Amino acid sequence: LWRPPDLQLALNWQKKQIPTRAWAQRYNPFFERAMLFLETSKTAYENEQKSKELLQKNMLKRARNVAIVLGVAAVIAIVFFIFALYQKIEADDKAQLAAERALQIGREKEFTEMQALEAGRQKVVADKQTVRAVSAQQEALVQRREAEYQRGIAERQLLYAEEQQRIAEQQREIANTARDEADDARLVAESSEREKNKLLYLSTAQNMAIKSLQVSDHSLQGLMAQQAFMFNVKYEGNPYDRYIYEGLYFALKSLTSDSLYRMSGHTGVVRDLAITSTGKKLYSAATDGKIIDWDLNYPEYSPHDIMTSTKDRGRVIKITSDDRWIIVGTDASGIYCLDTRNGSKKPVAIRGHEGSIVDIAILPGDRYFISLSSDNTLRLNDLVNSQGQLLKSLNEPYVKMAFSPDGKYLALVSENGKLILLDTKDVDKEYMIFPEGGPVNRSIAFSPKGDKLAAGNTMGIVNLIDLSGGLNNPSVTPLSGHTANRYINDVAFSADGNFLASGGFDGTILLWNMSNLDNLPVILRDNNSQVWSLSFSADSYYLYAGCEDGSIKVWPTRPEFMSDQICGKLSRNMTRAEWLRYVDIEQNIPYEQTCLTGNR
Repeated sequence: LWRPPDLQLALNWQKKQIPTRAWAQRYNPFFERAMLFLETSKTAYENEQKSKELLQKNMLKRARNVAIVLGVAAVIAIVFFIFALYQKIEADDKAQLAAERALQIGREKEFTEMQALEAGRQKVVADKQTVRAVSAQQEALVQRREAEYQRGIAERQLLYAEEQQRIAEQQREIANTARDEADDARLVAESSEREKNKLLYLSTAQNMAIKSLQVSDHSLQGLMAQQAFMFNVKYEGNPYDRYIYEGLYFALKSLTSDSLYRMSGHTGVVRDLAITSTGKKLYSAATDGKIIDWDLNYPEYSPHDIMTSTKDRGRVIKITSDDRWIIVGTDASGIYCLDTRNGSKKPVAIRGHEGSIVDIAILPGDRYFISLSSDNTLRLNDLVNSQGQLLKSLNEPYVKMAFSPDGKYLALVSENGKLILLDTKDVDKEYMIFPEGGPVNRSIAFSPKGDKLAAGNTMGIVNLIDLSGGLNNPSVTPLSGHTANRYINDVAFSADGNFLASGGFDGTILLWNMSNLDNLPVILRDNNSQVWSLSFSADSYYLYAGCEDGSIKVWPTRPEFMSDQICGKLSRNMTRAEWLRYVDIEQNIPYEQTCLTGNR
């Protein structure tokens, strides 16, 4: 990884030049890889600086704790000094009291002697008794003072014990703080080491996935792609990393056949796809006039043409949520409805439009559907009675429409790029999302919850429109990745709402992870033909794409599906020489078996 000054020069260049993938393609095809290297270098350097700052803070905190301990020791010394001074004053008071008492005793003795002389011998006994009483009094006084002295000692000892307890508690708190600081420092060091190790393995995984596309040995390619996937999962990398996905996809393709995930049966452009709610069948409409029924449980079986009675070219195909009715719109004005519960019955035609059928949207309840035609009209059609009526005349041509999941709004895209929402309860009530002018939108789709609307335009941008804040001022997030100035023919959300796919005239399909739109999309680029239609499987595990060459391409949405198949097609593991060359390039990554059933 780079460090300053090289890192700072590179970051300054990136900030000033704002390089794009389109610009970089003129010099080198690994633009994302270079940007990932630069971002990784920046992150590692910033983490190192943070670690140094944390170490300085800990040293300052320890110095502060030492100062506190010295301060506490000074306070204790002052307390002992005050205690000694108090003892000296108390001793002086006792000495003065003893002198005064001695003087008093002398006076009493003189008084007693005078009384004795005056009273005569008769009072000798009384004098002796007085002397005894005085002696007893003095003894009692001495005992009382001794008791007071002992009580003072006990009180001082109690105060000293309490002070020692406070000191011990302070020392314990200091020790606990030091232990916590040591634990924090250890955790920081362990976290830094884990992060460094994680970055190493994730970077190695991406490099392996990229290199796997360049090796000619199919077994080695599969092992490299599988090991890259395992590292990415173990060290919590992006589960939809574009390089990991590509490595698995092309490795599995090399281990099977070039026709992997390709369904062939049409000879014309596959204009639209429809999947049953059970996910067992796929229906396709193409410009060859065929409507084909595909059994998704057995995709290798020959396709079954279910409707060849019309010479019109199929343009739109939809299926009701109960999987009963298949509705086909053609380049002519005809709409054909086929009842799947009556296989012997011919399709029923619904007439009324004077132009080609542009799009069809089925209302909730599966009885009615709306058709959009190049004659600038919307018609409401009844599947049961096979009849239709004019719903609304439009003042300009519209090319695409979509119902919100709750059926409250109908989204329409015009040839001039305008995107509006119609209130289905009052079709004359319009909400403007995109006005005319600017890049022209050509495809739209609602998310399963209806809170987002995706619109693909002619400049290769997918605008993700957030409708949760209201229809009058929706927020828009542009998603780029397609070739600039190329049409995006179709966009589609997966049934679980986790994915958004877009495909167009540049032949690429982008798969966006809706939980993290900041990550780069997976590029499904194993396609040499323009993409005209997209549809996810009912369980959201696969994405189907109708192409200009008449084929239907299939891509798994979850990399683990491909990973689960690779080891079963391999009979060996990487040799240690291969491991050192493609995995452990002086990075101290220990050797491990990629597939447990393989041989070293």
